[in-house]
Amino acid sequence: MIRRIAFLVLFLFAGSQSFAQSATDIVRQVVRNELNADSDDHTLWMYRVAKRTSDRRAIELMVETSQGDISEQVEKNGQPLTGQEHLKDLNRINRLVDSPSAIRKMQASARHDDRQAREFATLLPDAFLWQIVTDHNGEMLLSFRPNPHFQPPNIRIRAMEAVSGTMLVDKRQMG
Repeated sequence: MIRRIAFLVLFLFAGSQSFAQSATDIVRQVVRNELNADSDDHTLWMYRVAKRTSDRRAIELMVETSQGDISEQVEKNGQPLTGQEHLKDLNRINRLVDSPSAIRKMQASARHDDRQAREFATLLPDAFLWQIVTDHNGEMLLSFRPNPHFQPPNIRIRAMEAVSGTMLVDKRQMG
């Protein structure tokens, strides 16, 4: 789902573009391709999530369902859960699954997250200054840094002002 786009800085995308195309235009195509693919993709995933705070680390198994995402904690501070901790987490999951209001809340939260991720993705081309670093063997490496002329539409998007990095584009997937 689109939520993954918010945590990953877009990697693969779709067709054959000429090198003469600007880096920003390539990013626009990447975003358009990814958003279109996400709209058509109803695949459900299962994956591991690592969560870390200053005093706690946890590993969760995240399962996407048609009703919403469910997480099961499998590790705490580098150790598997004890039997009692595991039972407590399973009871939490059962309460969640058996509660229509909790499911509605979870679905509303997922829709909200998806909208925010789509907004973030659509702003990528303009929020950053893009540059082609390399272009060979069907892969193009782009670098990005904050665009000083970009005006964030809200406080959440201001976080983009502190981000820089690279994006790898598989040109064979561009189209």
